Amino acid sequence: MRISKKVDELYRLHGTYNPTALADFLEIQIRYVPFLSNPDGQFINMVDKPIILINEKLRESPKRFFVIAHELFHAIEHSDLAGYYVANDKFRGKLESEANKFAASLIFRFHIDKTGDMPYSFEKMQLYYGISEDISNYLLDGIAQNNNAFL
Repeated sequence: MRISKKVDELYRLHGTYNPTALADFLEIQIRYVPFLSNPDGQFINMVDKPIILINEKLRESPKRFFVIAHELFHAIEHSDLAGYYVANDKFRGKLESEANKFAASLIFRFHIDKTGDMPYSFEKMQLYYGISEDISNYLLDGIAQNNNAFL
């Protein structure tokens, strides 16, 4: 529920669910960089400036929306935990799960706001936003609940 409230708060403050526009409003730069196969994205603070790094291979991919949304959550909620994040696998798993829930919620609502319709299948959300199979439960919960108290 905390994640849903965070998404609602961002929308109330900025009038959009678009993760790229939200990063812009929050003065978080998005840069496409030449990562190898991993990671798809990463959040860093460089000289106290928040930056979301996205694998340049995703520049034209619909998956960039989900990756930006995921990293946006890290920028908002976890910006001061980078060292602890790297050192603790259990903690990292919790942070990644929260970021995935946030990204699923944000993208779900972005889709509704953009199209005026509920997504009618997970496959369409994969096609439009590059969402991976492991995120399906978060989205399917939101679809089943008809966007009421999503996450």
